[in-house]
Amino acid sequence: MGRLISIDFKAVTPETATISVMDRSFLYGDSVYEVVRTYRGTVPFLLDQHYQRLLRSAERIRLKIPFSLEKLEKHIVESLKQVKNDDSYVRIVVSRGADNRFDLAPGPHLQPTTVILIDRIHQIPKSYFEEGVAVALVSVRRNLRTALDPNIKSGNYMNNVLALMEAREQNALDAVMLNAQGFVTEATTSNVFAVWGGKVRTPRAEAGILEGISRALLKEVMTKNRIPFEEIDISQDQFCSAEEIFLTGTVKELMPVAQVDREKVGKECPGPITRKLMQLYRDEINRRIEAASR
Repeated sequence: MGRLISIDFKAVTPETATISVMDRSFLYGDSVYEVVRTYRGTVPFLLDQHYQRLLRSAERIRLKIPFSLEKLEKHIVESLKQVKNDDSYVRIVVSRGADNRFDLAPGPHLQPTTVILIDRIHQIPKSYFEEGVAVALVSVRRNLRTALDPNIKSGNYMNNVLALMEAREQNALDAVMLNAQGFVTEATTSNVFAVWGGKVRTPRAEAGILEGISRALLKEVMTKNRIPFEEIDISQDQFCSAEEIFLTGTVKELMPVAQVDREKVGKECPGPITRKLMQLYRDEINRRIEAASR
């Protein structure tokens, strides 16, 4: 089957899946969302952590999530059994709902709309992991935390869209955005890490990032394996002169970066620390999957 869509926990076909043109997610990007993936068919990986982040994002925009983790997990697992994919991409979107008027201020009696989209995970080319990818430092700056905090995973994604469009014009796979102070924040759908002097560095949350679930898991892996790392402000010069750079994300896991602004990163890609972390991260995923299946 491959693809399944549900609206308010009722399955619909892609051809009949509709929401109102008055829905605030369509009109204003007034929604929050999460993306989870599966391993070995029907295991939504780290769903509990994604759900908790969904709650945090919703609280920040004064939206109440209308379902429990238990209801969400049951529905996703049942849906995954229907699609029968080897591995699936699962996107969970909660909109503030449809209003009956054009007004920035939401009405008092809106009912949230929940949309869940399940599809096959599209295979990432092996060369991306074996040889690394190119990124570009773009002119689009990351949203100010005091404007629209990047740590809110909302449906308002124009900042990232514009950044990615600029990067693609430079033949880069992804964009890396700086904040208003000129420090590195993140890529458009990934957290970034850089290595120099044998230590792993990543931008601190205060720089203006979405604190990724994969980022948090990697931090656990590094702590467990006594790999030194720190969260700091990273200047553009420090980033461009790093010995190794890699991205983290739910679907991409750990992806090495070979070029920044068409300039080679380090002596080899992936570098030795990145290679080690890629293996340790995969080992941790397998360990958790095995533990969950017992």
